[in-house]
Amino acid sequence: MDLLAAAATTPSSPLATYLTDPWGFLHQLLGHLRAWATAWGPLAGPLLALTATGLITLRRRMRRRYQQRLIAGARLVTVLAPPSVDPAGAGALWANLLGLLRPSWRRLVGQPHLVWEYLFDADGVRIQIWVPGVVPEGFVERAVEAAWPGAHTRSGPARAPVPVVARPGRRLLAAGGELRLARPEALPIRTDHDVDPVRALLGAPGGLARTQRAVVQILARPVTGRRVAKARRSSRRVRAGGSATLLSGLLDLLTPHTGRTRRTRRTPTPIKVDHQTSLALSAEDRAIVTKGRGAQFEVRVRYAVVAVLDDTTSEDTAARVSGQLRGRAHAIASAFAAYGEHNYYKRARLRRPLPVLATRQLGHGDLLSVPEVGALAHLPVDEATPGLQRAGAKAVAPPPGVAGPGANVRPLGRSDGGHTRPVGLRVPDARHHLHILGATGSGKSELLARMTLDDVAARRGVVNVDPKGDQVIDILARYPLDALDRLVLFDADSSGRPPCLNPLDQPDRTRAVDNLVSIFSRVYHESWGPRTDDIFRAGLL
Repeated sequence: MDLLAAAATTPSSPLATYLTDPWGFLHQLLGHLRAWATAWGPLAGPLLALTATGLITLRRRMRRRYQQRLIAGARLVTVLAPPSVDPAGAGALWANLLGLLRPSWRRLVGQPHLVWEYLFDADGVRIQIWVPGVVPEGFVERAVEAAWPGAHTRSGPARAPVPVVARPGRRLLAAGGELRLARPEALPIRTDHDVDPVRALLGAPGGLARTQRAVVQILARPVTGRRVAKARRSSRRVRAGGSATLLSGLLDLLTPHTGRTRRTRRTPTPIKVDHQTSLALSAEDRAIVTKGRGAQFEVRVRYAVVAVLDDTTSEDTAARVSGQLRGRAHAIASAFAAYGEHNYYKRARLRRPLPVLATRQLGHGDLLSVPEVGALAHLPVDEATPGLQRAGAKAVAPPPGVAGPGANVRPLGRSDGGHTRPVGLRVPDARHHLHILGATGSGKSELLARMTLDDVAARRGVVNVDPKGDQVIDILARYPLDALDRLVLFDADSSGRPPCLNPLDQPDRTRAVDNLVSIFSRVYHESWGPRTDDIFRAGLL
């Protein structure tokens, strides 16, 4: 009896209390929390609110400051497609751009992203890449040229892809939206196409007027770490029948029998197997594993169509133009239906599309693999793409034997293919049958002028015969002042006495006469004879 009384009066552990009387334990816990809140709530509540507000404000300021760093010094890289585009170049490009991934401690402030843009107007289509200012100059340009040999890039300061504010006396009409994945992001979109999927996108906004423009933006940011791990956990929960996110898990607790059912040992009833469903789930599982095996990007797709109208435009005309813009925006969004397979894109509303597309900010996006991003953002593969400006002839890197800068080398320029390096022409090679060919305006005269000035600077003798005179005027405008004493100018239009050149004014006059007689005998060999030779030689002597 004493032992039983002692056991009854011994306080039990919280776990034992919860197991024996769960509802009583919960009421007791709520009572303790209520008492703690009554005692410390007036002090802890404001402190927690101030701390949360301060953290949120600090994070917003840090993100705003980092966004300003991205915008400051940002540039646009215009990509000129080569005559023939390698379809595998897109995957190589985005795999190379994974080098933008920053260390983990620097990703706390922010991770830079890129924006691949298709710009449409009445003249055709232009492809460009928005590069933030924190990315080293030349990184993206070299990656593009390495992915598609023969492609050219032109860099310039960043500007808005479409007008955001109307000029005085004008007004803007716009239609746009955003594309998001309809199913869990662990499922991939289609990447293997029989034809180029960009073909439908390039033809969607066709027939734009001079006052209309369209743009499609693909914002991509490399991710790793917690973002990828979260997506993998979400994919496992979805396949297991659980909740993909914390919010959906809480909703499942409030609404029972909507999520995963708890299996018991008392259910011997066999489950009927649907072979088609089993094959479909197996294919999705393989696709999920394949997608999660490689590197990932966080991607968002945005689009907009804008038209500039006069303030005097009637409402009927404005309504008609607005309907056309909505139709073209719908066609652009429908072009992405070609990527539908295990996953697909659905349209989402985008408030104020013009300012959003102009700022190019990327918050949270959908997780895509490198092949998926390459399928979305790449150069058109079709050789006959209408309205696409190409790079022309494929640039070839100079062989290693081509001369570089040196004392006995004429500088020609810098190589356009491969790694940029100075290219020159050896002086002995320039004396033997050098021909400069090219279309009008391609720079032949400028090249000759630079070669002439280089010979003058190197104190090499040079003769420049210009039938028109424009090149000589250009050379004289850049002629060095310290070499004026070595300049002899023959001007046929001059009224003054021209400079004289006496070929006989040499120390050995007999040899000079022999040279002249030999030259004239070769030129007039058909009518040259001994008598002519004697008369000409006697006249020179």
